Amino acid sequence: MMDDAAKASISVTAFAEQSDEFHSRSGPLLQRRLLKFTWLKDPADAPLPGIYVAVDIATKFEKIDRHCGYVALYQKPSGGAFHVMRAESNFIDNAAAMKMAKFELDKAWAELSRNCPASR
Repeated sequence: MMDDAAKASISVTAFAEQSDEFHSRSGPLLQRRLLKFTWLKDPADAPLPGIYVAVDIATKFEKIDRHCGYVALYQKPSGGAFHVMRAESNFIDNAAAMKMAKFELDKAWAELSRNCPASR
């Protein structure tokens, strides 16, 4: 479901490897919250005309309590299916979090989650 622009930025093999690595680190999904949907039609700064939707997501996994990100989807002006234009994932796994003092953890998470404004 990746758009050609997304495929150009990362090979399918690299994407699959990153996904497998994340899922082996995270454990099973415990909770997924779709926080915000932002719809845009033909935005001025977009690479292509069409419909864009950004979906802000926050999740919890067995081994990751702090995870947020977004998926940007794109639909051509002629309609049809939406394709993934971009995806971002930010997290601190629980093992790393346990090694940090609370203020360090809070600071690190604030920095990472600034890219996920709806998750705060």
